[in-house]
Amino acid sequence: CQSTGVEYNYIRDPERRTWIKNWIHKDDNQPKLSIEEKKQILHKLNQAVSFESFLNTKFVGQKRFSIEGAEALIPGLDEAVNHGARHGVKEFVLGMAHRGR
Repeated sequence: CQSTGVEYNYIRDPERRTWIKNWIHKDDNQPKLSIEEKKQILHKLNQAVSFESFLNTKFVGQKRFSIEGAEALIPGLDEAVNHGARHGVKEFVLGMAHRGR
């Protein structure tokens, strides 16, 4: 719920590096989330972690793919689905590559 990071130090041209630095550090890089929205995001993340913990204890030894390392996907997908629903989208199809790659 904070800012987005950008790697630009590898760029050799100082003028380009400065331009990117100045552009990235604008206020536009900060999401405008209310306390209530932040609480909703935390709730969704807690639900995902709890569900994963449940799966881990209920299906011990079963092959499955964890959300670990992709937690930002939860609020992102939630917002995408909610935004689509507000604009009349009736169906969402989410696909995944074979073997989780």
